[in-house]
Amino acid sequence: MPGTLPPGLQIPKVSYWNTDVTVRTSAGYRDNPTLSSSGGSANYAYWAAGGDLLTFRLPVNGWQFSAFGTYNYLNYVPVGGASSASAEQTGMALGQLTKDWGGSWKTGGSVSAFYQDQVVDTTVTQTNGSSVTDIVGENLTGRWFVRKTFQPGWSEMTLSLSREWLAVPLDGFWQPGARLAVGRDYGPKGSSVSLFYQWALVDFDTREQTSASGFAVPGTRLLFQTHSTEFLWQQGWDAAKHWQTVTRAGLDYNQDNGSGYYNYWQYHLAEELKYHPGTWDFALTGGVNYYDFTVQPASQTDDSLRRKTSLAAGIYAGKRLGKSFKVFASASYERSISNAGYDAYTTTTTSAGLEYHF
Repeated sequence: MPGTLPPGLQIPKVSYWNTDVTVRTSAGYRDNPTLSSSGGSANYAYWAAGGDLLTFRLPVNGWQFSAFGTYNYLNYVPVGGASSASAEQTGMALGQLTKDWGGSWKTGGSVSAFYQDQVVDTTVTQTNGSSVTDIVGENLTGRWFVRKTFQPGWSEMTLSLSREWLAVPLDGFWQPGARLAVGRDYGPKGSSVSLFYQWALVDFDTREQTSASGFAVPGTRLLFQTHSTEFLWQQGWDAAKHWQTVTRAGLDYNQDNGSGYYNYWQYHLAEELKYHPGTWDFALTGGVNYYDFTVQPASQTDDSLRRKTSLAAGIYAGKRLGKSFKVFASASYERSISNAGYDAYTTTTTSAGLEYHF
């Protein structure tokens, strides 16, 4: 009969749910993990461990769900009698649900949670007289987007709302935002160009405005407005997709609701070169960020306007061993150059590790 299967032949079952798990461990060396500007920074060995979890459901009637989680832990071991540096850890969870409506329209929403306990350079937004702050806090963000595809291009609008809880001396805040993006795919090698604009409002819980000379203004409340634009160019250079470059260039403007003490222009440029010959993965990265403050002086005794340049470079090599194992090594360099003495530092990091995928 038409439509019947031959005896003994069965249709294989299709699993709509898929899960990928990765665990990794590494060890390395880092000088100046506290990003000290004193020049007498301590040196540390460290070990790290972490993992990723990805689960997703294949599209059914245009609906698709995915979830991702990651956790990383890093513990320092002092070298040469250095005092102990605090361990660092980060964790993130993300869930996303999308709907393909046909006719090239797609929409969806996501919720993400992020936890961090690590040393981060916060001088651009905090300017608290030291180059870094050990950030301890949580973030919860909701996003909704709508996307229109018109081959070979696309456009997208995203609305978001974030809540940040931070331990003292930092202050928590609400952050609503919106982003517009357009892009175009071209060529047979997975190449594309895109342009983004984003607006965000940072509404602090208790922070007060700061006068042009750097003193708190009692009875006031501090808000930031940020405007960001970025151009992204992803280029595949050969049909086998062994060579790829990623170029980012952007301009940001931050404005406070007071004297303008926190107002600045930021110019950034970053480049990444990727090479994937067979079971090997190589990457070279480099970037520069320049901050031009329009009101804030370099210090209480230096009336020249504050300037800051951040440089970063890195190299990565990885080798897949069979279907599950991967070994990797990396090195990175960061430098902050500033006419504000507390804001200048240099740090280097080297690492080697093992990754298992199942």
